[in-house]
Amino acid sequence: MAASLGYRFSPRFSARLTAGAILGGTLDVDDRSFDVEPGWLVTASVSRSWDLGQWFLVGTASASASFAATEETGVADPGTVDLIATDGRIGVLFGTTVGDRVSPYLLGRAFAGPVLWEIDGEDRTGSDAHHYQVGAGASISLPANVSAQLDVSFLGERSLSAGGAVAF
Repeated sequence: MAASLGYRFSPRFSARLTAGAILGGTLDVDDRSFDVEPGWLVTASVSRSWDLGQWFLVGTASASASFAATEETGVADPGTVDLIATDGRIGVLFGTTVGDRVSPYLLGRAFAGPVLWEIDGEDRTGSDAHHYQVGAGASISLPANVSAQLDVSFLGERSLSAGGAVAF
């Protein structure tokens, strides 16, 4: 769960800060299970858009970090170990706007960043299995400066995200 605050410097250039919470989860490694405790995440991003007649192109760049503690399950005195992840990401959206309200688009993103963790005193550095996303989405402009967005990546890192925004 995350919330963002953005600023539009011009009709074509904007920046956004996002902060949020990691609600928890589990990691399974070599027949061992670890609880991921609640934690936090932050992201800074910028975007630039170009009008191409009836089409649009948006370029994005972001840097992110997250932190959560982990604890092995099923052991007497597990202790906690920090799980820290960082991410640098660039992306592109290409789409059109239909009826001044609905903007479907195709997306492509590339990213990289290490995940730092430790098991039994040994440093583990990990990464994503895929360093790209390919997908599609849509943004819908609603009355009162409200918008909604749905974004689905089906190749590479698979994800589904939905959001809403209010412009002031």
